[in-house]
Amino acid sequence: MFFYLGKAKKGQDLAELTRRIRETTGWRLNASGVQDLTLNILCTTRDIPINFGTFGTFGFIVGAAIAARTFYNFTLGNLLQFGDTKSYGDQQLDLAAA
Repeated sequence: MFFYLGKAKKGQDLAELTRRIRETTGWRLNASGVQDLTLNILCTTRDIPINFGTFGTFGFIVGAAIAARTFYNFTLGNLLQFGDTKSYGDQQLDLAAA
């Protein structure tokens, strides 16, 4: 077994109970120790952090590529309107100068 759960009786001194369990069984972990050990095992012996980093990076690259392609298609689709807007601006500048 990796760990056992237990509950102390009401009014029992937890420090004394912990000391007795450690002397009897040789176990050295309490609740926070088990949590730290589990996290350490997951981060050092498993590929979970590598997978999160890899998929996060790929997600960012794919998202940036889709956003760039969408902006490029928007620009190509509206070139005529951009040209019209530029010509209106040029005419207003010419009228102001005359």
